[in-house]
Amino acid sequence: MAKGKSLSCINCHFGIENKVSNFKDKEFAHGLHLFNYTCKTCHFESKLQEVSHGKLRKIARECNSCHHARADENCEKCHEIQKRFYSGEYLSSSPDYMKKAEVGCIDCHMQDKLIIRPSPLVCSNCHEEYYEENFRKDQEMLKNEMSNFERNVYEILKKMKD
Repeated sequence: MAKGKSLSCINCHFGIENKVSNFKDKEFAHGLHLFNYTCKTCHFESKLQEVSHGKLRKIARECNSCHHARADENCEKCHEIQKRFYSGEYLSSSPDYMKKAEVGCIDCHMQDKLIIRPSPLVCSNCHEEYYEENFRKDQEMLKNEMSNFERNVYEILKKMKD
C-alpha cells in the first residue's frame, strides 16, 4: 500500500490513486503523490459530517517545494506550451521578444531563490510603467486565443472520433 493511503480515507475513497483532478488549472494525478504524501498533506482531516471534510488546504507553496525546487531545472520539461510560445512555435511565427532579448524563465519567475508566478508588476523592473497595462492586455488576448485554439482542437478530435 502506498504511503499516502491512510486506511480511514481509503475505506470511502477506494480507487483514489486512479483519479486525476484539476488543481489551479493543472491536471493533478493523485496516484503520483500518494507514494510520498498522506491525504492530509493536501486535504483537511475531519469527521465525515463536518463541512471541512476533504477540503483542500491552501498549499501552493508546498507544491513548489518539489515542483520548482531548483532554479536550474529545465522549465520546458513541464511547460511545453510556454516554451513553444516563447520560441515562436505556438500562435506565432516568430520568437517572443523576450527570447530575442535573451530573457530566460528565471529572470522574471524567481524571487528570493524561489520560483514564483510573478505579478505584472515585476515587468516594471525592466520596462517603462505603461508596459504593465500592455502586458495585461496581451496576456488576456493570449489566454483567449489559447482557449479558442484548444476548443477548436477538441472539436476536431471529437469529430474525428465520430
